[in-house]
Amino acid sequence: MNCRSSMAILVFVIALSLGGCAPYWEHEDVRKEVAALRDRVQKLEQAATKVAEDQQERRDKLQTCIQVEADQAYWDYVKLNGRPVAAKPYTYQAPSYVWEEARKRKLDKVEECKLLYGR
Repeated sequence: MNCRSSMAILVFVIALSLGGCAPYWEHEDVRKEVAALRDRVQKLEQAATKVAEDQQERRDKLQTCIQVEADQAYWDYVKLNGRPVAAKPYTYQAPSYVWEEARKRKLDKVEECKLLYGR
């Protein structure tokens, strides 16, 4: 082999190693690293999905609490302190302070719902 062909091979080997190609002994390491990164991405995606599901569940509970439980607290107080109107089902008669207190209880329940389920 002459000097030129030896030099050409040397330049080729140097170019190959500097050109971004991993030597054959590093391929397994790269595969392992890619597999580890895929696992990590999958775990992060699962965690993000779980967080989204938990947030949706909290929103649903908040909505139910505000619409049902707060309204129930209002009407429970009115039923307890008011009088049903004859011949008019689901209609109650009460002094204004009863209606005001019922409204306050409903607002208190809404705030409680926000503390329990809101963020």
